[in-house]
Amino acid sequence: MTTTTTTSGRPRRACEICKRQKIRCSGERPMCERCRRLNHSCVYQNDRAPGGSKRKPRQGFSIGASGSLPFASRPSSRSERLASGMSDADHVNKVVESTKVLREPVLERSYELAVPGPLVVKLIDVYFENVYNASLLLHKGHFLETLAAGVARPHVVLSVCALASNYYRDENGHHTLKDHGFMIEWARRAGRIVFSDVESFHDDNLVTFVNLSLFWHSQGSWRTFYLHKGNSLNLLVILGLRPCSQPDEDPWVAELRRRRLWACYLMHCQNSESPSRFPIAGIEDLELPWPEKDFNGMVSQYRGLPVTLRSGGCSGSIWSNIIRAMTLWSSVVSFIKSPDPDLNAKVARIQVLDEELSQWWQGIPDDLVLTPSNIAKVQKDQVPNILLLNVVYHQSLCALHSSIVPLFSWGEGDVSCATARQISAQEAYEHACTASELFDAVLSGYDGVSAMPSFIAYAAYCGCAIQIPFMRSSNYSIGKRARANVGANVKLLQIMASYWRFACLLRTYCRWLLDRHLRSPTVLESEPRFVDIEKLTSFEGNSPYTRASILESIGVLHSGDHGYALPGKEMAAFATDQHGGERGLAPDLSVHDNSEDISSVQNRSDLSENDRSEEYSASAGTILPSLLQNQQQFLEHDKTPPQCRSEETCSQTFADQTLDIFHAGHGPQFQNFFPDDDMPDLSIFDPSSFNLDWHDLNPLDNGGHFTMEY
Repeated sequence: MTTTTTTSGRPRRACEICKRQKIRCSGERPMCERCRRLNHSCVYQNDRAPGGSKRKPRQGFSIGASGSLPFASRPSSRSERLASGMSDADHVNKVVESTKVLREPVLERSYELAVPGPLVVKLIDVYFENVYNASLLLHKGHFLETLAAGVARPHVVLSVCALASNYYRDENGHHTLKDHGFMIEWARRAGRIVFSDVESFHDDNLVTFVNLSLFWHSQGSWRTFYLHKGNSLNLLVILGLRPCSQPDEDPWVAELRRRRLWACYLMHCQNSESPSRFPIAGIEDLELPWPEKDFNGMVSQYRGLPVTLRSGGCSGSIWSNIIRAMTLWSSVVSFIKSPDPDLNAKVARIQVLDEELSQWWQGIPDDLVLTPSNIAKVQKDQVPNILLLNVVYHQSLCALHSSIVPLFSWGEGDVSCATARQISAQEAYEHACTASELFDAVLSGYDGVSAMPSFIAYAAYCGCAIQIPFMRSSNYSIGKRARANVGANVKLLQIMASYWRFACLLRTYCRWLLDRHLRSPTVLESEPRFVDIEKLTSFEGNSPYTRASILESIGVLHSGDHGYALPGKEMAAFATDQHGGERGLAPDLSVHDNSEDISSVQNRSDLSENDRSEEYSASAGTILPSLLQNQQQFLEHDKTPPQCRSEETCSQTFADQTLDIFHAGHGPQFQNFFPDDDMPDLSIFDPSSFNLDWHDLNPLDNGGHFTMEY
């Protein structure tokens, strides 16, 4: 039986944690009052074995039986701070400043992370600057405080470092941590540690699972990405994070727990999964996140009734609006995936969902509605999430209305409900154009594209699918607008490909879509509302997998057996589609011809608009025969998927891991999408586990152009 002794007055010796933080210690043995309350591992200096290591024991990272958050916000300490005149913001600033002194000795003494202390703090800064949902998973000041105290969980720190390394650049602009394999090693180590600790059922495990899910998604390991996503949802079910928090739980701690749940919910919705399949019942009654100002200050200023998905209203939080938007997006995708064959019923459902989206959008505050003219006025760190909010709205309407327009969505078409199809085509076209114009404005005046979530890359790809048919319009102004918009979308995908393997794939699929449209051309003379409806419905590109890639945010990642594709096998499902009586092989992206670039007429300023339109139509018509000839040569050269040609790969051993079907070149029709005809070499994107350079793009030069090394 263990006895507890209490000394009166100031104890002669404090425990290690209280001593390190210069906090009064009760001196109780074997655990002081503060460590017992916070579930810390209480160690006294004279308890160590003579000559033993001074490093903190690893069991210090375990949790108490209650499973509560480590270093949770303390109502008593907050009251003391407020009584002394110190605000929560001042306290956070003080903590951040203290880590500048403590970070190196504390981190190197407390963790066996193989990450230098100063680099950890630098990577934390990069993490919060670039990971769009970072503030849903961690409070920066609180996290730095746990680091300074030496009680942060190693797998959380490693997962943060691994994910941040994807965005990290050294002083010379090099991808040092990625090039030398550090980020992969840290991610794998974080995975091993969190799996070994999985039976602790701790909230911090959610943070690691979500971080690792995002990390492996960025690296193109789709199955590993979904494994960690599934673990986060399973942990939510076990923890039972119900809508109502415990009565005696500190409000800020409850808010942090809810935010982590909402982070999992957003990831669930972005994967085009129905909200009804989210494992937590009653999600519509869970309080939405506080405004960022309140969360950072650790106290809510909102005094109204809790704002939930069911109640409506707005608490002033950007996250509450994003969560509502993603919920509507999931409803749209669930409708699109429904097998209802009755087109009239689908049209009626489209009208209902369109009305829901419109009513929600009308309630969005004006300062959250982006236009090309006001993006420059938005605070830089708020651009990614505000842009995401706007893009989800426009993309929801694009996908919703495109679903019944075969030319846009590559579905099976007929002439039934012609009027409804034409109206939907116009709606999808207008919202795709609006999104592209926002992308162009962001690229022109914002240098933080690295912080964009992958959903924005998907929206850019879908916008290309809708607008590519208009690039060869006989109306010059329509064609010019389409080429400019598709060019902006592709440029965005090109930049995001440095950070997201997903964006790299989507950029390649844009080229694939262009080739297929050139094989089966549909010349549109104007906007959808003015064209012959048969041109919108008689497209011969019926392809279920292509349709899924356009209408579902991660549809391109599904394998032929409805699972997730292996790295390098993403196009295998497309090869099984029947297209015009032939196998839908991926086009040879190394094909080139010498036909006139479609941008050449656009750059002629000495012609009238009518003359330019006529000349453009004539020149565009010369592109197709040459391209078809080259494509025919490709098909005759080899009828098998290129990834099966061992002589064209480095080694057959790694054929399953490489992306050899995506060849380096681009046709001349795509040259005007890249600055100064600087075509990217897709052969550099090698997802082999032995080559971590597969998604590197060289930085922009001083002129704002991409520089490529060969």
